[in-house]
Amino acid sequence: PPSIFISDPKDDLLSESFKKIALTDEPRIVQPVWTTWPLPPGWEKRFDNNSRRHHFVNHQTQQSQWDDPRIAVYEEEQREAKAIEESAIDHALRDLGDDFLFNEIMCIPEIMCTP
Repeated sequence: PPSIFISDPKDDLLSESFKKIALTDEPRIVQPVWTTWPLPPGWEKRFDNNSRRHHFVNHQTQQSQWDDPRIAVYEEEQREAKAIEESAIDHALRDLGDDFLFNEIMCIPEIMCTP
């Protein structure tokens, strides 16, 4: 069946940022992975009757916010994972050496390249 992808502005780091709604008899929403995680220690989710929305209370700092604190945890994990991946790629390319980079990446097949 055809699908619609809706971008969630809080999840723009990975392809998981799209919530997929399948256009079937019973549409289903695939939630981002962080929605299944427990709240960080000291946090509580409350419902505000005036706004008809949930908000989050940090009992350690005595502050509240509308944004789910798990989003920040998820984004930080994604940044760390990306940094680790980029570091591994950089390390692997350094191990291969400059000749490999020139010959394998910079050379166009139709042109003779010499090391």
